[in-house]
Amino acid sequence: MHLRNRVFLFACTLCIAFGATSATAAPIRYLASGVLYDVADPFDVLGGQLTVGMPFEGSFTYDPAASPISITTTVKASGTTTTVARYEWSPSGNRFALSMSVGGIGAQSDPAGFSRVNILHSEGRNRTHDLLQALTMNVTSTGALVGALEIVLDDRTRSVFSNPVLPYTLNLDDFDVNHFGMLVMGRGGNMAVVLGDIQSLTANPEPGTATLVFLGLTGLSMIRRSLASTPRRRLLRI
Repeated sequence: MHLRNRVFLFACTLCIAFGATSATAAPIRYLASGVLYDVADPFDVLGGQLTVGMPFEGSFTYDPAASPISITTTVKASGTTTTVARYEWSPSGNRFALSMSVGGIGAQSDPAGFSRVNILHSEGRNRTHDLLQALTMNVTSTGALVGALEIVLDDRTRSVFSNPVLPYTLNLDDFDVNHFGMLVMGRGGNMAVVLGDIQSLTANPEPGTATLVFLGLTGLSMIRRSLASTPRRRLLRI
């Protein structure tokens, strides 16, 4: 193979290896959508602004390479064994993020604030499930004063998290119960709780993945142009 083509192939290989490494190490972002199934507002904090059935959108970002700050296992008298892995970020930076928008209210986690993710793995005779709960109480919002955001994904067949670690992929079909939650604050300490049923959860392409594709296509294009400009007699030597 012509030396120039070898150089191009070598460069592309390095780019792909670097891009794949970057993509694996980057935080993962999921986009969610669905409809509200519960609006608990006994003190009329929302003034009727949100109602059951309204569509919402949200996002969940986390770093799957993070290490838990603690892993605890408890055994109840009933024989149920529960293991909980706790992850915390303060500040959360780009390693964790939650956002939710519905009915003119928008809220997102503050990168400078504190966030937590719990992974629960439970085995027992009466109740078995795997659960992911992500929570932040450091929130910036518009349209209302939002005090907390939460996402819960619960698999009651206990088949998702064989080990209580942050997953690299999330498939909505694996969970039996799920919701996006928002705590809206009112005067005098009054609160409203808004819960939305997640009907779609899709991974948003990571920047590293886009870079990888770009580098690969660019490298192939360069090789093609090089081959096109190579005399016929040189091609016979390859």
